[in-house]
Amino acid sequence: MKAHASTLLRAALPLLRAAALAAAALPLASCQFFFPTPIDQARDTAEPAQVVRSVGVGFLEGERFDAAIKLDDLKIATGTFEVLGRCVADGKPVFDVRTRVASTGILTVFQSGKSETRGLVDVDGSSPVESHWDVLIGERRTVLDADFEEGSFRYHQTRYLPDEDKPKQSRRKVVAPIEQVPHDGHSVLGYLRSWEPPDGTRGFVYSLMGRNLWKADLHFVGREPLGTAKGLVVSRRIDGVARRVSERNFEPLKASAPRPFTLWISDDEARLPLRILLETELAKVTVELEQHRAGEAQSTPLEPCEYRVEKKELAKAQPYKKAAGEDPSAASAEENAELEKEREELKLKFLRDKGLLR
Repeated sequence: MKAHASTLLRAALPLLRAAALAAAALPLASCQFFFPTPIDQARDTAEPAQVVRSVGVGFLEGERFDAAIKLDDLKIATGTFEVLGRCVADGKPVFDVRTRVASTGILTVFQSGKSETRGLVDVDGSSPVESHWDVLIGERRTVLDADFEEGSFRYHQTRYLPDEDKPKQSRRKVVAPIEQVPHDGHSVLGYLRSWEPPDGTRGFVYSLMGRNLWKADLHFVGREPLGTAKGLVVSRRIDGVARRVSERNFEPLKASAPRPFTLWISDDEARLPLRILLETELAKVTVELEQHRAGEAQSTPLEPCEYRVEKKELAKAQPYKKAAGEDPSAASAEENAELEKEREELKLKFLRDKGLLR
């Protein structure tokens, strides 16, 4: 059976590749997988020792970005990021932001998908307050709520699987080894738009993408011209490498490959995220800005936010309890094993759904 399944997996590799790319494109375009890759990145093996520090407002009210997600020149998904307005959450002014993305073109033959994420981002510090995910890939739906504070976050995830009678739920409070608020995909975009240190500066950020925690080591390369559909644009280039890390000891998970990235932001008042390059284990994917609607700074009185995540379930989230004498490497090994098992189950399920395995 194992040999037969292995043969089928190799034969179905093109299908698996397309399906995986469709799945990866959804959180990427949602700004929830904001870690791309350069063609000729200037690499440095040393990890930065300081947290990225950014000052300034990351967004403007009414601002909107429309992007195309491409595999080489093939458009595989579209995405929209929009600032719906400002409101007050927990006594602080926040931006109410939303992203929507859907697979398109030939990938829908193999694996359809769509997602919507909603978030509240602190106006003054571009740090996240709350985040909500709703992602549908094929028949698998994942819904996640999260909230954030200095040095920690909580999440509640519900997964609806077609072969399961009851949804699978998980809750966790994660205490990060930093004093700052960990990011999510919405806030890290606004944060990096306002990051303008001296050329060569390095730093890192922790960011929650879905229910997975990532650490991104960043390098502010400096200014360079970037070829776009509208001609050459002077841009700020940021290189880096993102690694999925353990929620228990924050060590990189060996089962998840490091993902180098490059982001180009226009070097003008608009600070447009012009292009992102993402390298997965399967291929390079480009996220290209197609249209931008400018926003405006508003001074109208703010009302309490109408859209909030469900706090009742988040209150049940508990941090990991380290057992006496626990080996940190054993905790990482357990998370690596869980990740490998989940990937193998997804591969076999895809083959069964396509009638290639019984």
